[in-house]
Amino acid sequence: MREGTIAGPHGSIYYRIVGDSDAVPLLVIHGGPGMSHDYLRDLDGLGDERPVIYYDQIGCGRSDRPDDPSLWTLSTFADEIDAVRGALGLDRVHLFGQSAGGWIAMDYALRAPDGLASLHLANTCASIPLFERGVAQLRAALPGGAGAVIEVCESNSSTYDPEYLSAVGLFNRLHFMGAEDIAGHVQSSLRALNPAIYRVMVGTGLTFTGNMAGWDVTDRLGRLDVPVLVTSGRFDEMTPDVVRAMVDAIPGARWQLFEKSAHLPMVTETDAFIRVTRQFLASA
Repeated sequence: MREGTIAGPHGSIYYRIVGDSDAVPLLVIHGGPGMSHDYLRDLDGLGDERPVIYYDQIGCGRSDRPDDPSLWTLSTFADEIDAVRGALGLDRVHLFGQSAGGWIAMDYALRAPDGLASLHLANTCASIPLFERGVAQLRAALPGGAGAVIEVCESNSSTYDPEYLSAVGLFNRLHFMGAEDIAGHVQSSLRALNPAIYRVMVGTGLTFTGNMAGWDVTDRLGRLDVPVLVTSGRFDEMTPDVVRAMVDAIPGARWQLFEKSAHLPMVTETDAFIRVTRQFLASA
């Protein structure tokens, strides 16, 4: 394992590399927005076949945290991929984007960059309006009126209310973690969340009032000309209907739905997730 920092356009960027073979590396784009890469460390299991390269996006984790809200845009983070590739000499890469990292990965892939070998879109979507509708359905189905509590508290900005926190905790157990216990490396990423990035890009909770509100690239996905794997969980906050719309828009996309998982199948069904990913990378 190697780690270090590189000079990015907006500050120092932390990276970590597992594996040292000559195979085309897997470059991992974490989500949040504003989390660190740590919650994705189960992908280390692929390091026996190829380098797995993680980095913390600017403003996140162990990277510099500039106090400049104008930086927190999809373009900043997509541009950063080229900075990382250039600094680490990554002429050819497989790109993995999870959750909000999938939005970044799609934005980047739609630029048709040189050397993109494949694209893995994990637990993500191509349409924020469609995602919001899916989340609304999940919230409405929460027991004990928890969904109504979330809606009321987010609409009147009372998101520190204990009743709200309890309702969000229930939603996250069912549709984010998919389990009662939160793995240590997932906890590390949650603790590292930069709320300034989340607030500017998303807003409050999963109610989009930030600069990602209304984002939708579904009608552009037909331009993708690389092998694409889509993975998601049966109980994911990115519901199967939301993911299916993205899959249907991508020529030749493969989709693996993990039946026991929510938003983090790489954590809750690690062996199966690694196997599916390994098979895809071998064929891409």
